[in-house]
Amino acid sequence: GLLLVVAASVSLLAIYWDGLGTRGVLALSAAYLVGYLVASEILRRRDLPQPADVLEAVAVAWVGVATYAVQELLGFWPENPDSLHRGITTIAIAGLVAAGVLLALRPDPLLLVPIAAATTVLAVDLAELAFGRGLNLDEDVGTAGNLTERQAMAFVLPLGFAWIAAGLWLDVTRRRPHATWAHWCGLLLAGSATMALIPKTVPGFTLVGVLGASALFFSAFVRHWSFTVVGAAGVLMATVAS
Repeated sequence: GLLLVVAASVSLLAIYWDGLGTRGVLALSAAYLVGYLVASEILRRRDLPQPADVLEAVAVAWVGVATYAVQELLGFWPENPDSLHRGITTIAIAGLVAAGVLLALRPDPLLLVPIAAATTVLAVDLAELAFGRGLNLDEDVGTAGNLTERQAMAFVLPLGFAWIAAGLWLDVTRRRPHATWAHWCGLLLAGSATMALIPKTVPGFTLVGVLGASALFFSAFVRHWSFTVVGAAGVLMATVAS
């Protein structure tokens, strides 16, 4: 039911986006942001931490929408598709700061999800700087002067490993709920990057199978079913593809 409320809010914004205008989008996103935070506080006081966590995590997305509207009003939102990623990076930084502030105030493990999304955008920015190529969202990756998928994922892969390492550290410090979401973020990032980087050949899918089996083996030690799911998916993908 809570996710339906979130979906309805997003749908309302999408339907009336053009009619609202930039100022309307800013006002509506600010209203949703405040409303979600107030509702999460009420739920937390009624001993309902799970739905409160969801609302707080979604509130970070409204910070991103508000950041876009502010950029548009100030004339900072890039009109040129070649520099569109700069505006998205600003949104990612604003979301990262907002999630960090909320995480400092509330022990909400779900806030690690928007933080992971923001760090992924920043990792792609580093790839742009390293390869001297931009990310044009209106063109196919790999076109002339455009960042390729492999180049971007080469920087996302170590980020995924870093999230997994952070999850292990959270396990050691006995913050298992936070560790669970750190592992999910790390495994999804590392898995996606691996699939983008490996050649789609028999040796490549063999490597996927080996990594999947390793994740299954590792899940017995860390006791997180995220490793089981991702490991089983890797083994199944390697078996079907081969």
